[in-house]
Amino acid sequence: MTAWWAAPTGPYAWSVTGGSLPAGLVLDGATGVISGTPVAGGVSHFGLGLRDRSPPTAGTVTGAFASTVDQYKKKAF
Repeated sequence: MTAWWAAPTGPYAWSVTGGSLPAGLVLDGATGVISGTPVAGGVSHFGLGLRDRSPPTAGTVTGAFASTVDQYKKKAF
């Protein structure tokens, strides 16, 4: 998953601003890419923030998100 913001001028940085991503996932602060392999099922609530340090768009935007990971069950053969 990639988080994005239209027309930032940069330099900018992504961050988790509250809660936490599902266990096993990480956010790349430079690119906004969330990657990894979830290690458990469940619902995670977290905030994402983007900070732009250059005028005229300098500032921070944030958003709240929820992610549901279904528990994987191996099938016996």
